[in-house]
Amino acid sequence: MMGVVFAACMLSGARANFMFAPLLYLTILFLDAKLKKIAVGLLFAPIVMGGTMEAVGLDVLGVFGATSGLAKSYGSELVIPELIKSILSHPFGEGVGSNTGQANNLISDLGGTLKHNIEGYYAKAAIELGFIGLMLVVMIFAALIFYGAGIRRQVRDPVGRSIASSILAFIIIMALHSGKGWQIELDPINVWFWLLVGLLFRVPHMDFSTLSDRRRKEEAMHRAPRRRRRLAPQPGVARIRPRA
Repeated sequence: MMGVVFAACMLSGARANFMFAPLLYLTILFLDAKLKKIAVGLLFAPIVMGGTMEAVGLDVLGVFGATSGLAKSYGSELVIPELIKSILSHPFGEGVGSNTGQANNLISDLGGTLKHNIEGYYAKAAIELGFIGLMLVVMIFAALIFYGAGIRRQVRDPVGRSIASSILAFIIIMALHSGKGWQIELDPINVWFWLLVGLLFRVPHMDFSTLSDRRRKEEAMHRAPRRRRRLAPQPGVARIRPRA
C-alpha cells in the first residue's frame, strides 16, 4: 500500500510531492527506528518514482531538474525574502478582514498594497497577525513537535509507537512545508492536521493489545518453517483407494 500511496503522490499534480512525500516517508521510518526499511526506501523510492512517471509519459530527468531548481529558487529568492518583507511591512499585523473565505486581506483590500509575492504560511501569518502573532504560530508548531516527541518516547506498545511516529512526522513536515505553502489552511489538511494532533494526544491512553497480539501471531506464522502435511480425510467422506 505504501507503493500505491507513493505512486498516487507522484501523479497528484502537486510539484511539492516530489520532495515532501519521500521526506515524510523517511521521517516516519526514522522516528519509528525502522533502519532496514529506511535503506529499502532509499533504494526503491527512486525506482517507484521514476517507474511511475515513465509509465505515464513524464520526463523523469526533466521533472527532477525542475523540482531541484524550484526548491533552490524558493529558498533563496522567495520564502526567506518574503517573510522578512512581511514582518518589516506589517509589524503589528493587518488582521484577517471581514469577507468570506481565507486570506481575506491578502485577496481584497490588502492585496492591492502588497509589493511582493506571498507563498508561505509564515509570511501570511506575519501580515495578518504581526511579528508577535508569527512568534506564537511558531511556538505552537514547536510545542506540538516537542510534546509529540515526548508521547512517542512514552508509548511502549509497538503499534502505538508507530502511530505516534507517523503523526509526529506529519506535524514536522507540515511545519517545514508551511514555509512554502498554506496547506494548513486549505481543505482537507486544515481538518486532518488538528484531528491527527488530537489523536496523537490520545495515543498513550489507547489499548493496542488486540492489534499487537494479532501482529505477533502473523509474524510467528511467517517465521515458522513450512512443513508438508498429509491431507486427512474429512469426516463423512469416503476415502478412494488408488488402483494397484
